[in-house]
Parts: sequence; C-alpha cells; structure tokens
Amino acid sequence: MKSLLLLVLLLTSLFSWSQSFYGSLSGGYQFGVGKQNLEHHSVSEFIDPYSPWPWQQVDLSLGQGTTTNVTLGYDLNQSYGFTLTGSYLFGSEFSSKTSNTLTVERTLSASMVRINPSFRMHVGQNRFRTYADIGFILGIGKINFNLKNSTVDATILEYSYVYDGGLSYGASARFGVEYEVSKKCLIFGEFNFISQAYAPTKGYLTKYIFNNEDLTESFQQNASANVVFVESIQSEPSVSPSPNEPQVRAKHSYPFHSYGLNVGVKFILWDKKKKEERTC
Repeated sequence: MKSLLLLVLLLTSLFSWSQSFYGSLSGGYQFGVGKQNLEHHSVSEFIDPYSPWPWQQVDLSLGQGTTTNVTLGYDLNQSYGFTLTGSYLFGSEFSSKTSNTLTVERTLSASMVRINPSFRMHVGQNRFRTYADIGFILGIGKINFNLKNSTVDATILEYSYVYDGGLSYGASARFGVEYEVSKKCLIFGEFNFISQAYAPTKGYLTKYIFNNEDLTESFQQNASANVVFVESIQSEPSVSPSPNEPQVRAKHSYPFHSYGLNVGVKFILWDKKKKEERTC
C-alpha cells in the first residue's frame, strides 16, 4: 500500500500543473574536436618517383560548420522534460594543397541531417532558467570529395565524388540558459557537445575533367564510376579494376565530433493551466 501511494505521489509530481508543450528555432556554429588526419585527404603519394612531393597534414572533423535547429519539447513539470530536435549541418570545407611542376589540391566537406531525442532538466523558476540535457543522435550524411591536378593554365585531371548511404549514430549534451521575454516567448543560448562518426556505404562520380575536357557524362555511364565501401577487402595491386564493376574500397569512419554555441527563440505552444498571455 505504501509503495502504491509513493508511486501515485511520484506520478503526480511528474505530471503536474506546470506541463507545457513548446517549439523553438535556433542556429549556431560547431567547432571540430577529436580531429583526425585522413590519409587519403593528404597529398602523400609520390606522383613522380624521382621527385618526391611534400604534403600537408590536415587534421579535421567534418562536424565543423553552421547548424540550423528545430525543436519540439514537452515539459512534464518545472524540472524535467523531453525534446526532439531536427537539425541540418552545413559543413566547412577542408583542403590540402602542394605544388611541384603541378599543383595538386584535395578538398573535403560534408552535410548531415540529424534527429536528436533528449532528456532535459531545468533549474530555476524565475525569468532566468538554466537547463541541461543528454540525448541520442541519428544522422544521414553526405561527404563531398574533390581532387584537382593542374598547371597555371590547364586542368590536367579533376574529379569529384559524393559518398553517402548508411546511418550515423552518436550522443549529445547541452547546457543552456533561457530568459522569459513573455509568458509565451523565451530567448536562449546554449553550449553543446556532439560525439559522432559516419562511415558511408557507397559513392558516385559527379565530375571528371581530363586535359580541360569535361568527360563527366561519358565516365558516369561506366559502372566503375560508382563506389561500394565494404568492411574488409583483399586486392591484387597488379590487376586493374574492371570498368564494368563498381570500385570496391574499405569502409572508413569519418569524425563528426564537435562543440559549439547556439542561440534561438522558444515559443510556448500549450500549457496545462491557462494564464495571462503575453506575446513577444
């Protein structure tokens, strides 16, 4: 009987008169953290075996860039609630470049759609209120890779690939403060951290230029213009890949770890107890 009473009191405290449903819009910038040097993104091969080329080390996280966020939230009471955030990452572009008789430049960038459910805890009941939440991230990404081999007045070789497919999983944490402008409108700022990686499963050719001639359409007709990433691979270096089959490459996990700042506006869409309404 005592246990049942305790459960009833707990549920009553969670689902109190202060329940509310809200939406928010925000945006910010993410800085890369947990960066890695991606070998294929550096000019590390010897283009001329008799004249080794220097190469740039480029440490990067593809999670760096601008983000936009849309959030729906439900507060169980003044202290606890749940949120569901949809966001889009406009990733920064990274490049490595070296020159000898030719100039070789490689660029890499990414974009990602994310869904982020989380559990949120609030502290404070005045106009200023702080919060923290932890959550899970599910992402669908796209990685753009470009290589350009050129002289001052000619493009010897340039090609671009898009890598996508598969899902990305990760975790998030946020710490923020919000200010009540009115009973229906609040503004907020937050610091966030995201731990995430992404390993695409396929790719396709989007550009192919040889000696200043655009051969993209003709090359895209070959099966070898497509890429399939697999868990493990064994290949014979002396055997050239068939133009009638997709390229097979070992799967690679790209870092998307980041931290950043967001600012936004929050609107109370519904609350359990009607109060005097004031708009922004």
